[in-house]
Amino acid sequence: MWNLTKRWLGDVKRCAALLVALAFLKGLVFIALTGLGRTEPFIGTNAKEIVFPIADRIVNQHRFNGADSRSDSKMPPGYPFLVALLKATHVPHIPVVMVVFQMLADALTALCLLAFGHLMSNVMAGGLAGVIWSLYPLEIGISTWITQEPIFTTLLIASLVLVLATLRVDKRTLLLSLAAGALMGLATLFRATPLMIPAALAPAWIWKRKFADALVFIAAMGLFIVAWTIRNAAVLDDGIVVATGTGSVFLLGSDDDQVYTTEKKNSFFSSAAAEGRRNGILKPYPEYESAIDHWLFRLGLMRYRERLHTRPLSFLKLFVVKFLRLWYTSETAHARAELLLGLCALPFVPIGLWQVWRWRKSQMACFLVCGGVLAYFIAMHVVLLPLARYALPIHPLLILASAYWLCSRIGGMAPAGSSLS
Repeated sequence: MWNLTKRWLGDVKRCAALLVALAFLKGLVFIALTGLGRTEPFIGTNAKEIVFPIADRIVNQHRFNGADSRSDSKMPPGYPFLVALLKATHVPHIPVVMVVFQMLADALTALCLLAFGHLMSNVMAGGLAGVIWSLYPLEIGISTWITQEPIFTTLLIASLVLVLATLRVDKRTLLLSLAAGALMGLATLFRATPLMIPAALAPAWIWKRKFADALVFIAAMGLFIVAWTIRNAAVLDDGIVVATGTGSVFLLGSDDDQVYTTEKKNSFFSSAAAEGRRNGILKPYPEYESAIDHWLFRLGLMRYRERLHTRPLSFLKLFVVKFLRLWYTSETAHARAELLLGLCALPFVPIGLWQVWRWRKSQMACFLVCGGVLAYFIAMHVVLLPLARYALPIHPLLILASAYWLCSRIGGMAPAGSSLS
């Protein structure tokens, strides 16, 4: 059995074919279940109230938003434009097509994990990680949602593979860095999380003295972002880099109860606004989205300052709880869903984090790239509002590290050192 596993997962071409076949199989199963009425794409509040209306506006009015729809600035442009493209080309059953497309994006993420393993001289670990990701219940579930996470994850991981490739050799790799930066810029247009990710990658570039690669990466990433920033300034007269919304999740994350459900958010925001007025933090006028976002961020800071003065020791408990909730908390806050999320994450998060830490001795480039990105995402979302969906894009890295750890224990597949060290 082990020899058969090594034959398929240890060979790049065979493993790649297996990962693609798994993606097509998942897509066909989903289409069949949809046709039988057993399942359907999940179209949540964001998709109903923001994504599809923006896509309709793009197709019918040739604009993303305007003075009458400033609140839609919470949504980065990438995903609505993709939906609009399908609408403009009259593709039938768009939600189903989007789900199949997202499952294919999962296959690309799995192939990126295979490439990671190849760069680490451990194809077996990369192939195993790709298979696990292809069958990962959390990712299969989220791929059936109309949401940007699957595509964002693919772009993020693909960019990191290219960054790691630039660190593997000493020769000039500016074209790879250009492509990596472009992919990261494109990922940022699907979710604004990576805006400051060059800071997380800086130690790797400094370690290898890849300063030109760093500059090319940042320039390529910036070119994708600045076009949208200029558009927001010209159309909305507002200084929105990519999207707003950080202030609201920062405020929500300041509360001990960690408000997640939609029905509780409105009362929480009203209470925080009233407390802000008593402290002289007034809602801005006119209500431009960047100003509202800044106001909500100030309300969050107000609550943290109050906590610091009245119960400073509670910070330790709050951040420990937020770190744990990052791996299991759902927006529905249903115990069954949270239990399932936690069980999915449990085999990979502790082992993955431990293995990434161990890479500092044998795979320094992987340690700096994966460790830097993991620390960046975890810190950002622990400070904001921890949700498993927000942490999903780093699960492939944790699965890869866990697969590497397992291969080093079974069959001795992980070498003690490599050319990446």
